[in-house]
Amino acid sequence: MEVKNMERKTKLARLAAAWLAVCALCLPLLLGSCGDDEYEKPLTTQTPTALISPATLRAWMDAGLVNGEGFDRVIIVDVNTSANYNTGHIPGARFLDYTRMSQHRLEGPAVSSTEMVTGENMDVIIRELGITKNTTLVFTGSAYWQMSRAYYTFRYWGFPKNRLKVLDGINLTGANTWRALYAPVLPDTDYGTDAPPPAVATAYSVRDNGTLRNDLRISLSEMIDYAEGKVSNALAIDVRGATTSYAGTAGSTGSTFGASDQPVFEGHINGAKAMTNSDVYVTASIFKDPATIAGYFTPLGLDSTKTAYLYCKVGFLGPIVFFALDGILGWPAAFYDGSWTQWGQLSANASMGGTLAANSPWRTDTASRSELIVYNRDWNNDSTYDYAIELLSYDGSKCSGTLATSGAITYSPAGCDSDPALLGAPESLVSSGNQIEGDDMEYMKSGSGGSGGGGGSGGC
Repeated sequence: MEVKNMERKTKLARLAAAWLAVCALCLPLLLGSCGDDEYEKPLTTQTPTALISPATLRAWMDAGLVNGEGFDRVIIVDVNTSANYNTGHIPGARFLDYTRMSQHRLEGPAVSSTEMVTGENMDVIIRELGITKNTTLVFTGSAYWQMSRAYYTFRYWGFPKNRLKVLDGINLTGANTWRALYAPVLPDTDYGTDAPPPAVATAYSVRDNGTLRNDLRISLSEMIDYAEGKVSNALAIDVRGATTSYAGTAGSTGSTFGASDQPVFEGHINGAKAMTNSDVYVTASIFKDPATIAGYFTPLGLDSTKTAYLYCKVGFLGPIVFFALDGILGWPAAFYDGSWTQWGQLSANASMGGTLAANSPWRTDTASRSELIVYNRDWNNDSTYDYAIELLSYDGSKCSGTLATSGAITYSPAGCDSDPALLGAPESLVSSGNQIEGDDMEYMKSGSGGSGGGGGSGGC
């Protein structure tokens, strides 16, 4: 009996040891794939801020993380034009056309350009790039305004900040940039034109992120509320850059859609302060240090306790400052992507090209919503300033006529101008007329999302 008991104890000990060994092997998988917040806990790609140095990216390359197959895989996203990308890029970088980071969408009474990308289009991009729930993205490109728009767009669609990185210096040639430090010693003499390996097959969707960060986006109705003094603890900042834009100089915004078309009026949003987007980086190269960046906002009355409401001309310069605040300083910030291209069109002054009804709740050329209003048509009775005015495009579903989804817009007939459903609505419509975020929240609720793709499943 004692021998049998001893044999049983020995077997149990062996089984326990084997089970512990199996669990030890499975523990990393369990930690990496279980739980709802796994995407927010990178293991080897954690950095103090979203801005990373070329040395950090090089270390990730040397560790095999770039286009790797492991848990903490890294994808370099070159947000650019195809011509620039094909001329040369960081080895392994995947191309993302910057024009895909915005699109025409209906908000308020009319369609506006460079609005937020839809969830459907984001999912196409995610799968083309091979993004899974364990992917860290490093954005680069040839211009900060292209790259930062991508950072902002992915943040809006729920990608956590610690999985989104920006390469300091991007693809530029200044001191301490990637090209200055590493391009000459890589196998390729410059960047190289070799295509990256095929993207990992993935069914990942923005729905899998779980949260739409619509708090990072300012809708038209929300900006109207701010202009009328209904929003506390926020500060609007105009980052169009040119002092003439903020001052309301005729023609200062420049083209909105076509080669010569202008918004109806110039000026700035009530209560907005002005700064130049280039204040936050050094001669279009590397970003300035956090203390210096913060120093540009202090004189404006902004600190870490107040939310910045940023806007620009057509939706690409503002995200540079958004990244500086959100990605580097960690201060609260949100971006009005309609910007002046939308705001400067919403006029009821028919003699100056405005097409809204006089009592439209969307009208922005009023003293309660805009300052230093100057109309671009026949300004000061001087034919030099007789600019062509871009007409509003109304919702094609409510009027006869069609609207293109991208590129040139086919405008609806003038009969839409008097559509009471769009222009004669009560003031209460202003606070609820946020079609873009409403549609995006519906998309997040629809379907079940993807499976997450490579590296995200497993366990014991």
